[in-house]
Amino acid sequence: MTPWLDTPLLVLGNASVTLRGLVATGFVLVGTWAGARFLRGLVSRSLHRALGMERGPREAVASISYYVAWTVGAIVVLQTAGIDLSSLTVFAGVVGIGFGLGVQNLASNFVSGLVLLFEQTIRVGDYIELEGTAGTVEKISIRSTLLRTVDDTFVILPNQYLIQNQTINWSYGSHEVRVHLEVGVAYGTDPLVLTEALLAAARSEPRVLSFPEPQVWLADFGNNVLNFRLLFWIDRPREAQPIRSALRFQIEREFRHRGIEIPFPQLDVHLHRPPVSKESETTGKGDRLPHLDRLMAPPKTTGLRPGRKSLRELLQRAPYFENCREEELLALVASGYRQNFSAQTYICREGEASETFYIILSGSAEVFLERTQHRIAVLNEGEFFGEMSVLLGLPRTASVKTLEETTVFVLARPHLQRLLENNARLSEEVAQKIAERQQVLQDLGILPDPSDSKEDTTPLEWVRQRLNLIFGLQVGR
Repeated sequence: MTPWLDTPLLVLGNASVTLRGLVATGFVLVGTWAGARFLRGLVSRSLHRALGMERGPREAVASISYYVAWTVGAIVVLQTAGIDLSSLTVFAGVVGIGFGLGVQNLASNFVSGLVLLFEQTIRVGDYIELEGTAGTVEKISIRSTLLRTVDDTFVILPNQYLIQNQTINWSYGSHEVRVHLEVGVAYGTDPLVLTEALLAAARSEPRVLSFPEPQVWLADFGNNVLNFRLLFWIDRPREAQPIRSALRFQIEREFRHRGIEIPFPQLDVHLHRPPVSKESETTGKGDRLPHLDRLMAPPKTTGLRPGRKSLRELLQRAPYFENCREEELLALVASGYRQNFSAQTYICREGEASETFYIILSGSAEVFLERTQHRIAVLNEGEFFGEMSVLLGLPRTASVKTLEETTVFVLARPHLQRLLENNARLSEEVAQKIAERQQVLQDLGILPDPSDSKEDTTPLEWVRQRLNLIFGLQVGR
């Protein structure tokens, strides 16, 4: 009825190719392709259920199974159809050369996809950055990788592009990453005030990790600006930009609060004044440019608010730090932070573990024994407490409660230890200051009575031994 369906179209080897045969072979090839896709899904699900294999290796094995099944199936179908593939060797070679040149990139992407799937340097769900494009990997296929950006747009990246170019994987290994934030301030800005402001801004952002601790570096000397760098750690790489934005708002508020100036570009213009006539010399009048005095006036500088003392002044009021050099004070500010307490609030309790050292920056607090309600002392601005417990490794010997709204500078034990390890002179001064309180320590039963000691040990030597034992220092050696 339809002889044209059986009319030979061409001869391949010993077989005649007809339209009916082409249609039938095409249907079988489509079925083979569908079966190969089903096999890929089945392999992926089986590996996940049976072995709990991660998605990357699972997809790699499933993809290889798909291509092997599809290739073998196609060869079997063509052989079954009576097509002698050996007769196509020369033709396939000629066509393959031209076809290979055309699909060279496709083959490269195929191999690159296998490398990505097996090496697992980039996995589904990772947050990566490539030449200004950042986003989350949604899918890794044999040919390309699908990336979802922070703007919820999808970018299709050829696999070879990821292999051949430098790619930053923020999620590789640990999810904790360090972020840099550049900040420029005017020349003449107090480094201590600036360091405190930047660290206070970092500590106020809940998405910034407390450990590892934020740091402040002096990055560069610009033409009109001192470039500082705030380094902080986060565990949400995808939120790096929003966190940077939030920190910039915090930094602006801290700068405004402390009077730190963010400079703007300026151009120095040197004006040539014409010679002054004798008449103008005697009368004091001459040719003057409008507002010249205002233009030539020195720039205004900003500083702390009236009545507000700098952290340097407050720290140097403490006997331990009154002789500290500039770099030592800077390290101290970088290690501690301010903390506010409302009135009638406990700062520390008697018998608690000793982990922090306090310096009162503003306000006042009382030191008393809770068991007897006996007041030992009232501490005011510039005074400190907690040093004996922290440095000697002893529990709190008394409680401290604020009498009014109070701000203290808090220095944790590890920070104080690091400060003492790096500063032998400060370690010796601290030992001497504690030794000066010999009578107080003996009254509290912390120091042994020299008359009861079999060894001829002075209070200073005893304190040195305690510091060396607790912190591993070399005080007095």
